Amino acid sequence: MNEHSAKPGKGKLLWLAMAAVAVVAAIAVGYFLPPADRVPPLESQTDQTSVVVPAETGPWKDAVRHSFPLAAADIRDSQEAPVVAVDAQQRIYLAWSSQTGSDERTLFLMTSVDRGQTFASPRAFRKSGIFKSVSQMKGKTVARERRMLPQLAAYGDKVVIGWGDAPADGQSIQLLVAETSDGGVTFSEPVTAHESADARPTFISMSVSPSGKVACSWLDSRNRAQQPFAAVRFAGSDTFGAEQLIFAGQDDKGVCPCCTTVVKVADDETVVVAYRGQVDGYRDIWISVKRPSDTQFSQPVPVVSPTWEFAGCPHDGPSLAITGDVLHAAWMDARTGQQRCYYGWANLHDLKFTTQELHSAGPGTQGNARLWTDGSGAVHAIWEESLADEPVAKIGEPAEHQHGPPTGAGRVVMHSIAPRADGKFDLPHPLASRPGKFQTRPGIASGTSGLLVAAWNELDETGKRVMVAVRNTSAVANEPVAQVNADSQDGK
Repeated sequence: MNEHSAKPGKGKLLWLAMAAVAVVAAIAVGYFLPPADRVPPLESQTDQTSVVVPAETGPWKDAVRHSFPLAAADIRDSQEAPVVAVDAQQRIYLAWSSQTGSDERTLFLMTSVDRGQTFASPRAFRKSGIFKSVSQMKGKTVARERRMLPQLAAYGDKVVIGWGDAPADGQSIQLLVAETSDGGVTFSEPVTAHESADARPTFISMSVSPSGKVACSWLDSRNRAQQPFAAVRFAGSDTFGAEQLIFAGQDDKGVCPCCTTVVKVADDETVVVAYRGQVDGYRDIWISVKRPSDTQFSQPVPVVSPTWEFAGCPHDGPSLAITGDVLHAAWMDARTGQQRCYYGWANLHDLKFTTQELHSAGPGTQGNARLWTDGSGAVHAIWEESLADEPVAKIGEPAEHQHGPPTGAGRVVMHSIAPRADGKFDLPHPLASRPGKFQTRPGIASGTSGLLVAAWNELDETGKRVMVAVRNTSAVANEPVAQVNADSQDGK
């Protein structure tokens, strides 16, 4: 029997209720370490037959929604996220990682060839061990499990997939990349995105240009500090060039150690990397650029002046999008005491950002904002936020763990569009408003004929699952635009 179709026992309900609380707390401060004695026993991967979810109201009312259950061991994870891509033939690709054993994770891949009406059965694309990075914290040795964090990127009829891969003994990790040109039926042999055998890539990102130039970024502890690196595979090549250190960190002590990096390749093949810094105690977002004529990445520049002072890692990295010569960025910080999402844009030539709150009217807390540009040049923003105001403890004071109690109303994924890529976003709408459910880690992609696809994780008392929503946005340019943030801020 599908474990999520069975009625949970009292013990499981208690665990799931605690897990829901912990997820919100984890989103708030980036830590999610439930006691070992409360973790359910590991079970084999559940039957992942798609379950069509009823449609709802709003712009996504006609979307086709699917649900794919995750394993019991995935309930406690707050870092893995599903990813989506759409190729030129409008084939949809969906990938996620699941913990399928005490020392094993599996990367699952599935496709849809009918614009998301149905998905093929999930395919166990790759099995990996679990790498544990070891560090010293306050005189104690701390081991942290690193994730696969799959990546997908499409160009033309081809799709590139990347992931963190560890051997069975979990003693190392590498960033692997493979490619398909036949709709995911076959893939090329994986290649590493780095040359050094000492590389320890974690918190990875991947992007591809229209011509097939692939760029990867990651945090790497080879120098005993988490530092951002990047590498490029030029179009037509089978291998990546030598990776480059982007920034060693203040006093060579690295950057924010557990927030994902993000890389984006522009149409002119300029490569842009963003990461969360750690400078004088501030955890703000920094940008580095490598233009086609450059041999090295530029000295990083901040998106905002020093804004968020925080003695911890929020596990919530930035996002980038590029339209023409304009760079768009989104991120979370808690400058006000609550986690909120922000958006900024700048000319790629000067990187002087104008910024604003992404959804100032949203209640409670927000996080994990992601950006996407479609074929019309519109900028899409997707993020998660609480359904009601939450009495969350203020963030920003020195502490390893800061857990605030949620109201129990739930957490929802929101979507908004700036049709002219000018920072004027329309009124945001939920993709699937489901009170009492906790939706996290969204991702988004589009095709070339109005196809828009979003995916996220969802947790409730029945378990955890990957959710997918697919809709046609061909009429998006005709939707009325209501500017969410009339007042913008330069450098704030």
